[in-house]
Amino acid sequence: MTTKVKDGNEQDLEDLEDVPDLDDDRFLEEYRKKRLSELREVAKVARFGSVVPISGSDFVCEVSQAPPDVWVVVILYKEGIAECGLLMQCLEDLATKYPATKYSLLWK
Repeated sequence: MTTKVKDGNEQDLEDLEDVPDLDDDRFLEEYRKKRLSELREVAKVARFGSVVPISGSDFVCEVSQAPPDVWVVVILYKEGIAECGLLMQCLEDLATKYPATKYSLLWK
């Protein structure tokens, strides 16, 4: 059922409130449930979000034994090398943009 308001007067608007096809509360509740479900799914995936320093002994546990559904990016970092600092800044930006990917920093 489609109802149109030609002049937009107040009585027509009040009549429209009684039309069952315009049940905003039901729509908003369904939308809210759907959106919450989507956000829960994103929260499950978004586990990391930062570059985490690891030691050589942690490498196997943190990288090689990472779950199969997790992508891992490792930077081999050495203090005093300008390119390492630049790459580190890029990885920090990427880590916040792609929190489902694990970013690790291995100091040398």
